Amino acid sequence: MLNKRFIVGGLLFVTLLGGGVMLGVKTVLSDDFRRGYQEHAHEKYEQDKEHKKNHPDRHGAALNPTYVKACGSCHFAFQPRWLTGATWQHMLDGLENHFDENAQLDPATTQQLRDYLSQHGAKGNRSLDPASMRITDTRFFRHAHDEIPAKLVKDNPKVGSWSRCDLCHSDAQQGKFDEDRARIPGAEHRDD
Repeated sequence: MLNKRFIVGGLLFVTLLGGGVMLGVKTVLSDDFRRGYQEHAHEKYEQDKEHKKNHPDRHGAALNPTYVKACGSCHFAFQPRWLTGATWQHMLDGLENHFDENAQLDPATTQQLRDYLSQHGAKGNRSLDPASMRITDTRFFRHAHDEIPAKLVKDNPKVGSWSRCDLCHSDAQQGKFDEDRARIPGAEHRDD
């Protein structure tokens, strides 16, 4: 009987001791992993921040003043990466009928836009309906706005068109489109 109690007690002790050791090891490893991950994440954040400072155009904002002036006078100057360079070239070839408007530019300005949009346009974009050159027809645009009733934009006299990104996204000119900061003029904001 004593022998049986000794064995059960010994097993219980070894189990508890082993569990405690494992818990301690797990905690130490977990803390080391967390610290390492946090250091890595901070280092990556600093690298990204430095890269954005040195290469701001790659992260969205349309920075070419000629492009912003020529295109932004009628609608938001969309980020070049939202269409392929080839699609931009096709669009520039048809400026005499640019979405039912004559948007022709002088040859020098058109060439500057060709160079800029070729260099900064997307390398591939299969999300665009081939029958359309509208950025608002791209899959990514439709997905980003799929919860917004069209009447809040198209039928809204304070907005009027999906092409006026800057009216709802106050940081759009900087290439930032945080949906939590978006506000549709004339529409009541809901916190979900």
